[in-house]
Amino acid sequence: MKMKMKNDLIDFQKFIDGDKSVFEKIINKYKPYVYTICISILKNKEDSEEVLQDIFVKIYFSLNKFKGKSSLKTWIYKITYNSCLERLKKNKKRLEIDSKLNEGYINEEDSISFNLFDIDERIRILRESLTELKPVESMVLTFFYLEELSIKEIVEITSIVNPTIKTILHRGRKNLLKKFKLKSKKNGVQ
Repeated sequence: MKMKMKNDLIDFQKFIDGDKSVFEKIINKYKPYVYTICISILKNKEDSEEVLQDIFVKIYFSLNKFKGKSSLKTWIYKITYNSCLERLKKNKKRLEIDSKLNEGYINEEDSISFNLFDIDERIRILRESLTELKPVESMVLTFFYLEELSIKEIVEITSIVNPTIKTILHRGRKNLLKKFKLKSKKNGVQ
């Protein structure tokens, strides 16, 4: 075990000294372990593969910050764990946005069309649709759904009274859905 740690430190020092080719050795050594952690946390092959790439990019650009207070393996696993948690938070936020937008405003037929897009595509289309709304609708919907501000906070920020904010939210959701339907038809989803 100590020999492995010593080899890691030798590789680490070579990297710091400018031998960037040693990074491939680090990737090959840790990739299976990092991927296993990703799969166990994320439970999704595509997310795990994407996060795996992100992790090694982070490691590459952070390796010179490694202090050696723990083993390189522990340090890499910590980056892996934190990256997976970030992805879970990101996925959760996307799902919350989807469900909030679906709540009582998208009927079953629209929901099926909406769900035919992957999450990134939905977010892209929704953001595009938001830019086509009246500025006040776009702003209030963005504050409420994307920034997750309460109506009270939106009132404080905008100085628009509570009932008006609720009306803008209601009208904005309807207009957003219309824009989304148009965009989904243009993208080949009926």
